[in-house]
This record gives sequence, C-alpha cells and structure tokens, in this order.
Amino acid sequence: MEKNMLKKDMLNKANQYAQNNKLNKRYKPIYHISPPIGWMNDPNGLCFFKGEYHAFFQYHPYESVWGPMHWGHAKSKDLINWEYLPVALAPDSECDEVGCFSGSAIEHDGKLFLIYTGVNRNERNQDMQTQCIAYSEDGINFKKIEQNPVLTAKDLPESCQKYSGEFRDPKVFIIEGTYYMVTVAKADDNKGQILMYKSNDLTNWEFVNIIYQNDKLGTMFECPDMFSLDGKDVMLMSPMFVPREAHRFHNLHSAVYVVGKLEDDSFKEEYHDEIDGGLDFYAPQTFFDGETRIMIGWLQSWGRTIPTHEMGHNWACSLSLPRELTLLDNKLIQRPVDFVCNYRKTQAKYTYQEVSGFKQFEYVKGDVCEIGLDVDVKNTNFFVINILKTDKEKASIIFNKEQGTLAFDRSAIKNTILGEEAIPVSSRYVPINLKDNKFSLNFFIDKCIVEIFVNGGEQVLSSTVYPEGEKAEIEFWADGVATLESLLCWQLRI
Repeated sequence: MEKNMLKKDMLNKANQYAQNNKLNKRYKPIYHISPPIGWMNDPNGLCFFKGEYHAFFQYHPYESVWGPMHWGHAKSKDLINWEYLPVALAPDSECDEVGCFSGSAIEHDGKLFLIYTGVNRNERNQDMQTQCIAYSEDGINFKKIEQNPVLTAKDLPESCQKYSGEFRDPKVFIIEGTYYMVTVAKADDNKGQILMYKSNDLTNWEFVNIIYQNDKLGTMFECPDMFSLDGKDVMLMSPMFVPREAHRFHNLHSAVYVVGKLEDDSFKEEYHDEIDGGLDFYAPQTFFDGETRIMIGWLQSWGRTIPTHEMGHNWACSLSLPRELTLLDNKLIQRPVDFVCNYRKTQAKYTYQEVSGFKQFEYVKGDVCEIGLDVDVKNTNFFVINILKTDKEKASIIFNKEQGTLAFDRSAIKNTILGEEAIPVSSRYVPINLKDNKFSLNFFIDKCIVEIFVNGGEQVLSSTVYPEGEKAEIEFWADGVATLESLLCWQLRI
C-alpha cells in the first residue's frame, strides 16, 4: 500500500505541476513534440499501439534542465498532431529512485510493455543502472512488474565490470518469436560497445554476445537500435566524444547508423556514417508501424546552452519530425512523413525565377512553414537562402559550388548558442550531389527548429535557432544567376 501511494503521489505531482505552471511560448514549436513544461531529452518507447502512434520521452517537469528522469507521453493518429497524456513513469520505486532513463516499447499479449533503464544508488553512493519493465492494458496507465530489475550488473560480461554502473538504453524487438534486446555498456578499456540479450517472455533474459565494438567511435555508445531495412541489417547508436572526420562529427556527441549483417551473434559492419549533419540531433529511435520504418530524434546536443532555459521560459528542447527511412547503396535516406502535408494551409508557388544578387518573394516567409525548391546553379558559384531574417539577424543555408557543399550557419543569430566543443560550432556542412547542375531542398521551420532535407533525403541538417526578432523573412542571394525552377512555400497550422 505504501509503495502504491508513493507511485500515485509522484505521478500526480508531476502531472499537477505541468497543469498548474505556465511557460513562455515565444519559441515553442507548433508541429514538433516538445515538453508540456520543463525539460525533455531522448525519445523513448516509439510504437504503434491499438491504432495510434505513441511517443514517450525523457522528461523532467520541474525545471528546464536535466533532472530526475520521468517518462513523458504523447499520442497521435498521424505523427504530427500530438495529444499530451499523463506522465507514464516516475522515479518512485527502489530500482529507479534516481531516475527512469531511456528505453523502448513493445506489444506483448495485447499489452504495451515499456523496457527502460532504472537508476538507483548502491551502498557506496554510486549510481547503478539496471533494466526494468512496466506494462499497460490501455497504453496510458502503467504498472511496474514485481520482478524488477530484470537485468543488473551481474548480467554484464566480464569485460564490462570496471564501469558496471554504465549499462543502459534497452531497445527490444522480436525475431521469429524470440525477444531480443540491444543495450549499451562501457568496456573496461573505456570504449563503447553494444550488447545483446534474448528472452521468451520479456522477464527472463540470457546474455547472447557483445555484438559491436568500434574504437574509432568515441568512448561510450548511447541509445542503440537495430532493425532490418531493404535487405540489410541496420544499427543506430549515439556515440560520445567522436573525433572529427572531415565534415562529420563536429558536434561533441553524434548519432550514427551502421549498415551490415547480424550473423553468428555478431554485427558485421559494411558501412557507417553520421545520421544528421546539423548542429542539433542525438539519440534517435525507430519503430515499424506495419508499413514503414520511422525514426524520431532529439533536436539538441549535450553541452550546449539553451536560450529558453537561459531566458526563463520554463521549457527546453524538442523532438524531430518523424522520418521515413529507406536504404540506397548502404546510405540512409530520410524523408519527412507524408502526414505533414495535411497541415499545409496556404501555398505560394513560383516557377523559373532568376536570382541574381538579393531577391525576396512576397509570400515566401514565416517561422512555421515548409519550403520546397528545385534550383539550377549552373551559372553561379554561391547560392544562399537567409531565413528567420530581420533587419539585424538571419540564419543561412549556403551552397558552395567550388567546395561541393551545403552548409547551415546560425552565427548571425543574436541569441548565441555556446557549446563544450574545443572549436566553437555555429555552422555545419555536408557534401551535396548535383544532377545536371541542379539540387533540391525541402526544409521546415517551426519557431526555433530548422530541418533541411537535401535531394530527397540524401542528407539532412537539423538545428535549433532562437532569433530575437519575429519578422521571419526569407531572402535569396546568388553571386551569379541561380534559377529557381520551382519554389513552394506552405504555412503550416495544427
């Protein structure tokens, strides 16, 4: 009775706080998931259950900084218009008294199961991470099982005993009737690795193997995921402290996909690359809705200042647009889900417009909008799109023909974002492929969010931007002549 009362009190306290406290909505996204109040990080438990999409997320309602982790919860019929539900998990039991960290969801026997990392403190006052389970009949109210935790440091291989407190982020999936879990742990040599376990009932787990290690990808992996896609096996992870490599890994922590084959209890790598070339993308997770593999990531980087916290707006961070995934020649292709098209309320359309010097279009502007364009850059070296522009600031999308790159630059935005990187990161670039001197862009602006999809999702750059002004003009510039074969602007409304 006492434990049940404690659970009820902590969940009620979190929900009541969210209902009874206010926030400043100046930069609050309209069509991206963001916290009802307080702090948000990793997407968790993404799933399709009883005809609806569910997204859980790491959540600290009481402050706009990371704190004791709860699981926030939202659901949707179309992945764009989200209904926020009561807090699903609170740190209210012995195995998770420090926090309910990241994890996943899976349907079993008609119930929705959440598999998450519970954090508690041992007799030496050290934080220990274990794997725990909660379940729900209705997908809203969850009960933690009595057998928790189902995996502890005792279940780690010998090579992980030195850092046995680093054991987290379970992602569960099913293969031919058997449940498998990938999770991360730090090896005794301070390197990241991905472990696999298996179970017939979600409660009793057996260690399979250390399935992946890569000494070149930093000191710790986070948020692993594994799935089959277009005939290949794909693994996602978020490695920390990866050394810079050309245009890749400029953020202190990164998100990576690995393509290969899971065989003989080991993942055989063929190719890996960074998932997103922007300034803010981490901890992505995927799910399969019966037709499509869909991914959502956290639109933030660790170690960065967050203006909404600094300005006392009482909330921080958001999640990406859901993205449909495919593979093409081992490269991950990401496209925004088609459902976003249902919220296009007004349209401006221009064809075969020349840009030489600066040019604006009357109906192409806004801070809650979608832009699509096809541009011919045969007769120009530089082509620039300035967005969220006022008289004194702008963010820029910059094509450089000589370098063969497309960059996003937020250095001219007054609310400067600082980070822990040795070299300040205010812009990032990706290589861009031209076809007959042409490329296409589809980009989304949602108050403080910019997501740029290049050439149908060959590259993506996701970043946060917090302009002081609210004018939100869009301006084009070319040093020669760029031809906009097609330019579309939609205002988006929920």
